[in-house]
This record gives sequence, structure tokens and C-alpha cells, in this order.
Amino acid sequence: MDFNSRDWCVRVIFTLHSLHSNSVQNLLNREVVITGASAGIGAETARIMAAAGANVTIGARRIDRLETLAGSLREQFDVVIRPVETDVTDPNSVSELFDSTDGEAIDVVVSNAGMAHSGDVEVMSDNEYRDMIAVNIDGMFFTAREAIPRLRETCGILIFVGS
Repeated sequence: MDFNSRDWCVRVIFTLHSLHSNSVQNLLNREVVITGASAGIGAETARIMAAAGANVTIGARRIDRLETLAGSLREQFDVVIRPVETDVTDPNSVSELFDSTDGEAIDVVVSNAGMAHSGDVEVMSDNEYRDMIAVNIDGMFFTAREAIPRLRETCGILIFVGS
């Protein structure tokens, strides 16, 4: 079967929506951290989690988009939404994201930040490649390293999104 990126996004969002539909009580008042939340799958995941009653800390580089999303989610769902400017390629920035949960125990982490190169590999520059690897691999590692000790305390879950 041939999937384009839009099909993949729809399938991931549908799966998250199914999780929400079947687990609303399980997410009520839970603490969720999401990277790459300023658009796409990350923003939709934040919406689904907030609709289920979770308090959500959202991170991404584009703070203006995060603040817009946070305002909308707070108004629509009456939950705590914490927007935090985050660069997942910087371990200190990822650490600050997790420290922004106001000391709340974390139940779910969605490591969603990612980037793609939109061109032929043979013309990709070394810097474009390194930037992509820094977000897609280092960012996942830094997020997991911060998340795992905190999730152990709550028997929480870590979700990696690749799209």
C-alpha cells in the first residue's frame, strides 16, 4: 500500500482519536508533555489530550504558535496548558520543557518534534543533513533521557512519533 504523508498523519490522528474516545477517564487530570506541538500531529495530539481532560505542556521552537494553540485549548477545554519555547536539539532547552510542568508528575510524553528534507538526497547539503539528524535523532534522545526517569515514577508512557 502506498501512503503519502497526509495519509500517515490522518492514520496517526485517527489512532490518537481512538485512544481518546476509549480512554477519556484515564487521561482526566493527567500530565502530558508534547514536543513539536506548534503544528500538525503535535498540535492535534495536544487538542485530543486536552479534550480528554489532560493538562498539557507543549513545546516547540515557534512560541507564537504555541501561545495561540494554548489559548484556544484553555478556552475550549478548561485545562492547564503550558506553552514552552523548546529546541529539542539543545539538551538544556529540553530539560527546561520538563521543568515547566510546575512539579507535577508526568504521565505521558509524546516525542513528536521532527523535520524532513524536501528534495533529492543527492543535493542535500551536509548542514541540511546535520540539522535533520539533530532534530530527528538527537531530539528524540534528549527527550527520552529527560522523560524516562519521570515516567518511571508514574508508570507513564513515552510515545515516539515518526512521520
